[in-house]
Amino acid sequence: MMKKIKLSLNHWLISSLILFVLLVTVLLARWALLELTLGKISFVSRRDGNWEIYLVRADGRELTRLTNQPADDFDVSWSPDNRLAFVSVPDGGPYEIHVMNSDNSSQTILAGERIQDWEPSWSPNGQWIAYASYRTFQTVNDYQFDIYLIPPDGGNEINLTNLPSNEYGPAWSPDSNWIAFTSNRARYTAIYLIHPDGSGLTPLTEHLGKSREPVWSPDGRRIAFEWFDEGDMREICVIDIRDGEWTNLSNHPADDSSPVWSSDGAQIAFVSNRDRNLEIYTVSVTDARLTNLTNHPANDWDPHWSPFGNRIAFVSERDGNPEIYVIDSRGYQIIRLTDNPADDWNIQWVR
Repeated sequence: MMKKIKLSLNHWLISSLILFVLLVTVLLARWALLELTLGKISFVSRRDGNWEIYLVRADGRELTRLTNQPADDFDVSWSPDNRLAFVSVPDGGPYEIHVMNSDNSSQTILAGERIQDWEPSWSPNGQWIAYASYRTFQTVNDYQFDIYLIPPDGGNEINLTNLPSNEYGPAWSPDSNWIAFTSNRARYTAIYLIHPDGSGLTPLTEHLGKSREPVWSPDGRRIAFEWFDEGDMREICVIDIRDGEWTNLSNHPADDSSPVWSSDGAQIAFVSNRDRNLEIYTVSVTDARLTNLTNHPANDWDPHWSPFGNRIAFVSERDGNPEIYVIDSRGYQIIRLTDNPADDWNIQWVR
């Protein structure tokens, strides 16, 4: 009898230990998943006297200053391996493209010594940085923006556009096979596509009239953009790059801007003044169903969807000056990430 009780007790202890180990494993896995899905956010602030780049967790912890130099640093683009390219402007100097590691090491000047190099955009495969450069075209007094490519470790740059018109705002397709950009070559701004080797130049929205700000869908088949209606107010539209079919998703007399895709391609977040102040809305790509995500009397703008699609970071003046906030993609929970008298802006999610 005692032997049976002892065996039963041993069995219970072993079973309890196994259950405890499984529970701890599940909790650790869920914690690791939470840490992963939270992510980090880079932003630009003047809290230390000049524009510098900072990094903070999406729950507001672990604020880190990434750049620390007299120049103004902003306009960040992250590589797949978490290096960053950004614009740096020394006092009285030109706009330069810098590249560095996220621990502030190995900072190099990639492009500069001209009037203005800006809008760096790192290719998803990590092989190139596209940027807009303002320089002479044919004569000393003939200036315009062109799209250039340069390897992230330095080397010879490539002028992709090289025409007497302004080209800017390069945006890579997810497979790094196309670059979308804005150009005024048609006497108004429109969106064009080009391969990184300079071939395949395609007018995408030239037939639609004034348009700009291309943003690729996660599957690379569609581009969201700002289209200007007859009253010169912006609408959020989507065009299929394969057949040119396009849809006006916002379709409202107010001004709508700054489209950004959710990670699953099902929704687009954007900014609208239809409620007499700037609010962040989401719209379903399939049925154009709208949701006012922020719904606050203060101005909210610059939405950025997290890589996992569960949160949206944005800038808001709801506490007196521009600060960084994160909200659940359904609008349920909001977290204030920054709290400083200086303005914080220029958000980018970092995996």
